[in-house]
Amino acid sequence: MNALIEMPGKGVARRPVAKGTGLTLINNTLAGFVEPLRIADECRRQLQQGIEQGGFYSYLGCERGLEAKFLDRAKIIHGRLLRNIAQVQAAYSALLQVVIPPWQNPLTHAQATAMLGVLFGTLSKTKADDENSAMLLASCADLFNPTNDIIGTTTGLWKPISKHPLVLALAIKQLIATSVFKPSPSELRDAIKLAFSKLDALGGYSGQWLELLTKADEIIFAFDRPAWDAAYAEVNSKIPLVMQAQLFDEESYEDSEATPRWQALDDLTKRQTEEATQRIAACKTTPAKRTRKPKGG
Repeated sequence: MNALIEMPGKGVARRPVAKGTGLTLINNTLAGFVEPLRIADECRRQLQQGIEQGGFYSYLGCERGLEAKFLDRAKIIHGRLLRNIAQVQAAYSALLQVVIPPWQNPLTHAQATAMLGVLFGTLSKTKADDENSAMLLASCADLFNPTNDIIGTTTGLWKPISKHPLVLALAIKQLIATSVFKPSPSELRDAIKLAFSKLDALGGYSGQWLELLTKADEIIFAFDRPAWDAAYAEVNSKIPLVMQAQLFDEESYEDSEATPRWQALDDLTKRQTEEATQRIAACKTTPAKRTRKPKGG
């Protein structure tokens, strides 16, 4: 199917897109986010499970205050979640880059056209229908024209849509699964909004998961320091560093650095780094074992 490709300085000209380009863009984009989406959904499941069980996972006291009566619950949460903080933090960061502009690699008009070509090609019924859909495809792809965002924002007549490839890929997959006819620009806009809201919600669940773990960590540090030390002794050496980064996300650098918990995490990270360096140095200085040569050699 021919698609409309933006040609620099010449408006929009007709040129065939390489076969499979749009589908490759869609599938590669989705493949890159399978793990963050899976992890975020697991965060949702764990949080929901906690609510259904009477708030087991959902409440550790008021936002700012620390209460010793939640210590036992905090220990259970901490024990179950701490080892997974690095994966959840990575998933949260990945989804945050999707829902909060500016995006690092926003879709170009040509990429959007290629991806939408898959949608329109799939929903085309006949060759004549395929040929008559060029203007509709062009109108949908025009949603990704940066000029439209400027005009819509300045006049207040419409709002910009997400330009992240994942959002469009999900919207296209959803329309292919649910639509009989090719979508209008307004229907495509609605599908993009829906995909964005789903991703925003998943990012929110992973953020709540991190907040819960951070609060549990804070309670244990305040009311049972030996248990806090023991917990970090049993997990991967990278986890203290990830928890430090989480504190940076919640507070300013100066406020985080001044807290005893931040300092304890920093000391733990430095000690583990030094121990790892010493182990590597010891391996390099250990002489290799000699082997006997076979007789007659």
